Amino acid sequence: MHFLSQRQWSRLVLAALLTGSAPLPMLSAADEKAALTSLQVANAPVAKPVIVKAQVLQQSDATGANYSAIALRAKELPAVAGSQEVVILVDTSASQVGAYRTGALGLVGELLKSLPAETKVRVAAVDLQIEPLMAGFATPGSPESSAALDQLKARTPLGATNLPSALDEAATWFAGNGPRHILYIGDGNSTAEFVSLGRFQSTLESLDKNQVAVHSYVLGPKFNGKMIGSLSQRTGGALWCAAADVPSQDAVKVATSLLAPILRVSEVIPEGDLSLQLIPSHGLPLRTDRETVYLGLGAVNGTEITVRGNAGGVETTQKFEVSQMGRSSAFLPSFVRQVVAEGGLTNSLAGLEAVGLASSEFEEGAKLLAARAEQAARQGDRQVLAQVAAQADFLSIQSAAIQRIVDEQNKSQIAAKTVAQTETESTDAPLVERTVPGQGPSLLDEREQLIRVQAEKLRQQVSSTVQFARSAVDSGAALDELKRSLTSVRAAIDINADERIRLERVLASEILATTNRIEKENLDRVRNLERSAQLEAQQRLVEQSILDEDRLANLIDRIRALMNAGRHGDDAAFAEAEAVARVATDLRPDNGAAAAALFNAEAATQLRRAFRLRSRRADMFLETLYQVELSHIPFPDEPPVVFPPAEVWKALSERRRRYQSVDLRQNSPNEQKILSALDQPTEVEFIDTSLKDALDFIEDLHKIEIWINEAKIMEEGIATDQPVNLQLSGVSLRSALRLMLEPLQLTYVIRNEVMEITTLTDAETALSTRVYPVADLAVPIQSFYSAGGVGGGNNGMQNGGQQNGIGNGQQGGGGFGGGGQQGGIFSLPVEPLPAAVKKNR
Repeated sequence: MHFLSQRQWSRLVLAALLTGSAPLPMLSAADEKAALTSLQVANAPVAKPVIVKAQVLQQSDATGANYSAIALRAKELPAVAGSQEVVILVDTSASQVGAYRTGALGLVGELLKSLPAETKVRVAAVDLQIEPLMAGFATPGSPESSAALDQLKARTPLGATNLPSALDEAATWFAGNGPRHILYIGDGNSTAEFVSLGRFQSTLESLDKNQVAVHSYVLGPKFNGKMIGSLSQRTGGALWCAAADVPSQDAVKVATSLLAPILRVSEVIPEGDLSLQLIPSHGLPLRTDRETVYLGLGAVNGTEITVRGNAGGVETTQKFEVSQMGRSSAFLPSFVRQVVAEGGLTNSLAGLEAVGLASSEFEEGAKLLAARAEQAARQGDRQVLAQVAAQADFLSIQSAAIQRIVDEQNKSQIAAKTVAQTETESTDAPLVERTVPGQGPSLLDEREQLIRVQAEKLRQQVSSTVQFARSAVDSGAALDELKRSLTSVRAAIDINADERIRLERVLASEILATTNRIEKENLDRVRNLERSAQLEAQQRLVEQSILDEDRLANLIDRIRALMNAGRHGDDAAFAEAEAVARVATDLRPDNGAAAAALFNAEAATQLRRAFRLRSRRADMFLETLYQVELSHIPFPDEPPVVFPPAEVWKALSERRRRYQSVDLRQNSPNEQKILSALDQPTEVEFIDTSLKDALDFIEDLHKIEIWINEAKIMEEGIATDQPVNLQLSGVSLRSALRLMLEPLQLTYVIRNEVMEITTLTDAETALSTRVYPVADLAVPIQSFYSAGGVGGGNNGMQNGGQQNGIGNGQQGGGGFGGGGQQGGIFSLPVEPLPAAVKKNR
């Protein structure tokens, strides 16, 4: 693990130099000092002062103003006692896909193994909003931490990130009194919310209030170095970037640096130097593994800087001896001015390496501006040259090449103006000599002199307007100024007509050139937008391709696992593998692995089915042979089974008719009245009559209560005012209602003492309880109707006594015979059979 690579730090510093929003006022030094003092531990022990080096970088701009950078690194801080709390925020937005997502998951997994056992961690995912994956803090090796990692792996990267809101909420989770840390793993791009300076200041104040250190591990194709660098500087956090192909290899060093002690500074005193104004005015936390860079307005003239603060509950004082850094400092004026304009919130220089890379990036930018100025000078493009000069002046780039080119252009313009003035004076000179010697100017001469003066003023105005239009940055404003000047020329009637036409032509020519330039700028802007859109589309295609590749790999792994399960006896696994293979081929039809997986799954499914059918056919063949052999076993028909005559069966059926069904529910008088009315004849004649009116007519005609369940009918989307066309006479009311309601998908039920008109679906829920005799299905057969049963007496008793029957002989004998006169299952002990039946017997 090391700090940011050169390219990544360069991007971070350049973003801090050239981007930002409207400045906001900083908190006063008194307020900052009071806020930090309130957080100090009362009666805390005081450590002995430690003397270390403070590296200083200074630079002055063209106006003579001095700017400084002071790099301080703490030394020999007291060790942290007790447990520390760590919130791990993992960015799961759409930018974290492919290798970045794999690296983040690997880093979190290894980090949970590397953190000390006494550390308390809580894992959360952040995109549009923060989503905690654990109910509270737990040890790194706890089941809760493992479950949170599993949830993180199952989460799909989608949406954008709202980092300030996530930090605000995470800062409120801490409950312990020990050090508090937030480790953010992602690219720092908070695109879900526009982060203004006021919003960023609110987040920083919340983190300061809760004394939370924000550490960042940068992963992503593009990252916001300005935000994550400023968070590290302000809160005392560490900052890393993926230095290895596998970020999980950095887990041990990240865990060590993450829990390192932090000196929370309450006061910074430059000895003997009262003119230096530090930015920010309050103290920035110091670490032992990187420098904290203070910016300053003014020069550092003293030789010593004293820092006081609290580290782990111990009041600590460290003295720094001032020494000059051997680095280029040309970037300092523009960088410090930018940070001051943004309220001191966006100092993103975390370490000496950042300072050096900021300097080299600034020098590369100066070289690019100088090359651009030389190209503009060769092409005679004064507009671009003016822009380069203005940009160099804004960034305080002191480039001899740029200054030389600008001076040469200025000299050329001065020489051209001098030549023009000389020509104008030589042209106007003969006109002055037209006055008669010894006499005053005539009225004609005065008039001509006035015309010449007005013409000269107009020429100067046109020349100035044309010069402005050619050097203006805003071509639209230049065009408006040219049109106003053309209007003035056309309105000037007191000048020579030829001169006015010439000036109009000059302005018209310049207007045409400016219009062409505007059209070119618009065309370039459209092309740039199209190019940006194409690049974004290509980026989305690449990201989608990466997602598809990851998904395809997961599908192939799933198919492989299912095929393995199928080979071990799970027949359903082959069919599931075929279904997953079809999903894979739909995702990438041209992928050879997916096509091969589908072929193998289909072949395995069909072969397994054929094997099972062939095995079943053999089994059933053997079972059939067994049944054939079993059928060859003879059995004696002694005593024979003799069934009673038909008259006995008929008498039994007549006797049990009254027990066909029994309704356990008693109908009320109103319900009985409705049932009786249903069997009564009715006569109806409805022509385009609404359903409600038709039912009201039937209700009045038969004197019964009819209620329409409009709620159930409306659920089915059926209107109660539908027209009914029905003409019937002499049919029962039951049939008439059925013919009238069925076309409307309605029916009736009798419940709650009314006839309820409802839907077919609702009517199916109306159930009634009925009892049917099933004794002959439930009671076991005790004996058969045999010769002993008919003859009664001795044979039945003999059979019952010798074979002991199936029953116990309680009804006159058991076994296959019957006992006495009433033996056997066909005996009817309660009611005697009809005489005709007895006679036939």
